[in-house]
Amino acid sequence: MRVAHFFSGNPNSGAASGALNLCKGLVKNNVNIEIINDKFDFNIEGQKIFYQKNNIKSFISNIYNIYDRSSFLSIKKKIKFSNGFIGRLPISINKINKFDIVHLHWINNGFLNLEYLNKINVPIVWTIRDMWPFTGGCHYSLGCNKFHIECKKCPSIESLLFQKDIIYNLFKKKSSIFNKKKMYFVAISKWIEEEIKNSFLLKHKNISQIYNCVDDEIFFPEDIIKARKKLNLPLNKFIILIGSQKLDDKIKNNKKVYDILNDHNFRDCFFISFGKNFKQFKNLKNYGFVEDKNILREIFSAANLYLSFAKEEAFGKTLVESLMCNTPVISYDNNSCKEIIDHKKNGYIVKDENYGVAIDWIRKYINKNVQQLNIYNKKEFTLREISSQYIDLYSKILSEKNIV
Repeated sequence: MRVAHFFSGNPNSGAASGALNLCKGLVKNNVNIEIINDKFDFNIEGQKIFYQKNNIKSFISNIYNIYDRSSFLSIKKKIKFSNGFIGRLPISINKINKFDIVHLHWINNGFLNLEYLNKINVPIVWTIRDMWPFTGGCHYSLGCNKFHIECKKCPSIESLLFQKDIIYNLFKKKSSIFNKKKMYFVAISKWIEEEIKNSFLLKHKNISQIYNCVDDEIFFPEDIIKARKKLNLPLNKFIILIGSQKLDDKIKNNKKVYDILNDHNFRDCFFISFGKNFKQFKNLKNYGFVEDKNILREIFSAANLYLSFAKEEAFGKTLVESLMCNTPVISYDNNSCKEIIDHKKNGYIVKDENYGVAIDWIRKYINKNVQQLNIYNKKEFTLREISSQYIDLYSKILSEKNIV
């Protein structure tokens, strides 16, 4: 079978990283794939798998990206919105229809115009990596349930004109397309699956649940002392790791970071972080945006604990990466993270935002400096396991079409 994978963005982070991991697993399982991305070329298992872009198309894509974001200039909260009907078709429809399956992932930032889906004549699989496919434009609703019935009068938009013309129209356009096309939607966690089943747009569609995958060939435990020496970190401190692409991201709830950094109860700890917009603290070392996954493995391995503050998370990929490096994790219980953490076994699930209690428990009962614990031995998120589940889904879809 030949499968085309469409996804936007940097494959070293976020949704694009999860999509690329899946593609790597599929190649290992001898699936013939092609990746269509707006900015990057890829090399998987010695095979160069990409659709050749050119500078003109990349420039156009960047313009669409800017326009896509500027469509929501009246946003009064720092919540990511996308239009979805601004963009282009990255390759010709004739080439697309020669594949057996088209597999969509994260397609925003002006990458793919949803109206082109009507021209695709082969089965479409869409892996849902945030809430955008079934909302009026937001990628996470932050507790708003309007998408259960109809997205309009958005509480995150100030302008009544924007509420009527963009949010409502986008919701209706999605509804029209989804009603015309038979598509297969995949939720990357049970949490996002429940959100999909509660949504007006997708609750009656074909929905499967297959977890996101993490590259277990990259993320594995390194010796904690050796990792700290490589990174020039203190050898005898309790090191707490904090990670976020952007510290000002409202969805990630990162203002809690500074509550922990300023807490005198943890002044004997040393903090390390990766991501943007971290303020300078005496006992904090920030590595910025880490593209090299091998360095990221060293960072996870060097820490005693990894903290996540996300309010809503379709799949806590960095939590799994941390656990694969033998580092316990702490996160909220109101999202998919509780599907990853075994409470008080490989981490701590916080229910009342009291991270101090959780950190104290980890320090008392899971001490990597004393014993290198095998805290993570699950296989359900590996490349081989997840890609095998997708191959089963592909085969089922093709058998329904009498193509196999």
